[in-house]
Amino acid sequence: MRRLLVPVGLFLVIAALGLIFLPHDTLNPPRSENNGSSMILEVDSHTAAFSGNQIAEASNIRWTPIADTIAYERVQEQAAPVHSCEGQVMDKPRWVVTVPVATLWSEPNQARSIDRPSLGNPVQLKAWLQSMSLPDKLWLVGKLETQALLGTEVTLLDRRDDWLRVAVSGQNTPKNENGYPGWVPKDQLAEQTRQYDSCPIAVVSRPTAWLYEDASSMLRLEEISFNTELPIVFHEESRIGVVSRNEEIRWMNKSDVIVRDPSLDQGESKSQVTGEELVQTANSFLELPYLWAGTSGFGFDCSGFTYAVHRNHGITIPRDAKDQAKAGTEVNTDDLKPGDLLFYAYDKGKGKVHHVAMYIGEGMMIHSPKTERSIEIISMKTPAYAQEFAGARRYTELIT
Repeated sequence: MRRLLVPVGLFLVIAALGLIFLPHDTLNPPRSENNGSSMILEVDSHTAAFSGNQIAEASNIRWTPIADTIAYERVQEQAAPVHSCEGQVMDKPRWVVTVPVATLWSEPNQARSIDRPSLGNPVQLKAWLQSMSLPDKLWLVGKLETQALLGTEVTLLDRRDDWLRVAVSGQNTPKNENGYPGWVPKDQLAEQTRQYDSCPIAVVSRPTAWLYEDASSMLRLEEISFNTELPIVFHEESRIGVVSRNEEIRWMNKSDVIVRDPSLDQGESKSQVTGEELVQTANSFLELPYLWAGTSGFGFDCSGFTYAVHRNHGITIPRDAKDQAKAGTEVNTDDLKPGDLLFYAYDKGKGKVHHVAMYIGEGMMIHSPKTERSIEIISMKTPAYAQEFAGARRYTELIT
């Protein structure tokens, strides 16, 4: 028995001495404490076999929380955003829209309690639209004029209490030479003191898009509309920094926008636009509910739909259907091409124009029909429309 205990005792002594003289890092991999969470250095994508001191001296390292797992990974350096454009102080400030979508009314102070989500800043447009029943939406007919998007310049025409009467630039109409007129709550407008006319413009090309707090944040701040135009002042690999409300810098995904050359005027294109491109854009709004006076990706009326689709491709056409029917190039029915606009009038096509649709080919058309329905594709031969057909116009040939 004693012969057995002697070698066992020697083994235990040797093992103890080995533990004492092992490098400290072998027993305790490099860690730090941060609010009670274990932290470990990330240095290389391959498993590291360095001492703690070697790791601490390595480049591109940071402490990262882990759950008792030892692994060293390379930290990818992210390039800082590039400041690409500067604004300039203006001699005279401009009035601009400071909400994603401002709704213009025919008269001030006629909104109902159910309309309050559309009147504030920030605006709650989706909540407003979803809260309304069909009768609620039908009540808006004749009481709303149009809509204006975030950053759009307006001309001040009149004031009454907490309401301002303005004309929306870029929405051509015989009603006012400065743009489409209407009343809007003053809280949805502000005076902009800097101009960004030399900066490239981000134009939202999806039905809606999100603004983010910074270049890497996943925190969504505000949902904005198709066709919103904002100057670009920063850019990085996948996002751009744009000037938003009150000249704050917000970030957008590059995949949500097209970039317009600052040398072009609003609504102008540097290349020929095809009817097929117009149709492709129009199709992205299928099943979007109709909204009287709507010009945004949250809801269109018939002429707001055709106006917005053209404008996204750099073609500015009149805001209302009756005015769209007078401009452009007249087209015979036998010569229709995708992208042409189709007009409908009372008195079997001989009276006042009241509706517009877009021809998409093969005798079919896409349109935003009326409050009871959503954007749809139907045949030109649909009786209710065929009997009121009043002619067709083409705008794609206006680009040179």
